[in-house]
Amino acid sequence: MVSRIAVLITDMFEDIEYTEPAKAFWEAGHDLIHVDLSAGETVHGKKEQTPVTIDRNASDVSPDNFGLMTHPSSSCGGSSGVVNRFS
Repeated sequence: MVSRIAVLITDMFEDIEYTEPAKAFWEAGHDLIHVDLSAGETVHGKKEQTPVTIDRNASDVSPDNFGLMTHPSSSCGGSSGVVNRFS
């Protein structure tokens, strides 16, 4: 069963906290939807400058649309490795 996964991500994220889980999710056949404040913009990782294009504005999504949420930490704060299942 393919799950839609919300990736809450912002500029200067920890590359490895995004790239490794993202690779595993994609290989398992899941859809990743990248969420931040401005859809269409590209954010970059802190060390390796990994580019990620934002798919949806945070104001336009609901937890009800996703089976899982992940949030790689960033230099702007955030919780390292937080993964929550939506009820």
